[in-house]
Amino acid sequence: MALTPVLRITNTSGTTLIDRTYSNTSLREKRAVTTDTLGDECSYVDVVLDDCDDPEVAFRCETHGAAMLFMLASGTTRTVRMISNGPIGTTITVYHFDTPLPNASPSGAVLRVLAGDLIFDADNEYMDVVDFQEEIGASSAFSASYESGRLYAVAPGRAGYDTYAEPLGGTGSGGAPDVAVVQGAVGWKTPVGGIEQSNVIIFFTIFPGHSAPVVTPFSSSVEITVLDVTDL
Repeated sequence: MALTPVLRITNTSGTTLIDRTYSNTSLREKRAVTTDTLGDECSYVDVVLDDCDDPEVAFRCETHGAAMLFMLASGTTRTVRMISNGPIGTTITVYHFDTPLPNASPSGAVLRVLAGDLIFDADNEYMDVVDFQEEIGASSAFSASYESGRLYAVAPGRAGYDTYAEPLGGTGSGGAPDVAVVQGAVGWKTPVGGIEQSNVIIFFTIFPGHSAPVVTPFSSSVEITVLDVTDL
C-alpha cells in the first residue's frame, strides 16, 4: 500500500504549526490613510481595495478611536468607510488580508498538497492572531494589554452600534431641554502594546424637547479579532 507523504512543522512544545490542513490569509496591502470628510461628530475616509478575492480588513489608529462602518462590494473591488472620533487628518492604517497568492520566484519554503494547491509560502505575510473577543457592547469600556512594544490591529467580525436619546443642557425651544438622538459605533484605539475601546458617534439629530421621539435605547455587541502587525 502506497503511503501518503506527510510533512508537519511543530514548535518546541510539539504543537503542530503547519501541516496539509493549514489555512490562513496573507497580507495583500497595507495602507496608511487620513480622514478627509467631516461627519456630525466624526471624520471619515472611503478606502478602495482592488484585486479582492475573500478580503478581511483590519485597522489600527494610535491617536483616536476608529471603526469600519461598512464595506461595499463591486466585482473584485471593495470600498471600506473608516470613521474616527478624531478630526479630519486622523491617520488610520488599513490592512487588507486575503487568500494567499503564489509568488513567481519564491525565496523560501513552499508547501503544496499533492493536487498542487498552495498551503504555505514563506514569502507571504500571514495573519498573526493573538486574541478573539465577542459580546463587547457600546458601554463595555473594554481594553486589553498584550506584549509590550508591539503593534496590534483590530479586525471586526461583527460591527457594534448603539442608539440612544440624550437630553441637552439648558432650556431649548418650547421651554424644555432639546433632545439629541444619537447613533454611534463601537470603535478602537490601538496604542502600542494593546487595544482600547473608544466609541465613535456617527451622527445625531436634535429635536425640540416637547416633540422629541420616544427612543428605546439599542445596543448591539461586537466581535473582533486582534492581530499582531508589528512586522508587517
